[in-house]
Amino acid sequence: MVSPPENSVRVYAAWHRAGMPVELHVFVKGAHGFGIRKQNLPSDAWPELFHTWLEAQGLVSAPAGQ
Repeated sequence: MVSPPENSVRVYAAWHRAGMPVELHVFVKGAHGFGIRKQNLPSDAWPELFHTWLEAQGLVSAPAGQ
């Protein structure tokens, strides 16, 4: 959500220094704004990674059956 990519690292570092829960996933392909459309790329996993992070923060519940 931050462009150019170097700014993503800066945002991550600032949040980490502030003691905020933060993760950074950098994908080789996908580009900025690739959305949630499946493209057979590693970046296809980011919505699930984000949901798992939200669960770990207690901000959402696990999907039913998990």
